[in-house]
Amino acid sequence: MSRPGQRSSNLLIALVKSYGRDLKHWLGGLTTRYAAGAGLIAAGVVLLLVAAGVAISAGFHALEIHYGTYVAYGVVGGAFLPRLAGYIADVTSLRAAYAVPLIAYLCISAFGFAAARALPGAAQATASRLAH
Repeated sequence: MSRPGQRSSNLLIALVKSYGRDLKHWLGGLTTRYAAGAGLIAAGVVLLLVAAGVAISAGFHALEIHYGTYVAYGVVGGAFLPRLAGYIADVTSLRAAYAVPLIAYLCISAFGFAAARALPGAAQATASRLAH
């Protein structure tokens, strides 16, 4: 025979178990939907990265054709110069590491001035094209 309080506690336990099963079912569907959504986003990100890689490759090729190899691969300096600056900062000081980008900017400026001297009318032609 059941006691008076026992029946209500059994009902409460059954109710909590029922809610638990429903919650588990709902969360299972929710995580499945999130996984599917994350998979679609990941596929989009991979496609975007592939497209960016193709565009960067085409850009390097265009730079190489138009300006020459040194300018095209000078852009790659952004890949190893920060590591060099970090190494110099670790070995010496942060103040000395600032010499790395300074040298890079001086090299870029020297190239710009040399190109401007080699092609005197190019600056005016570029400025007139940009103005229109």
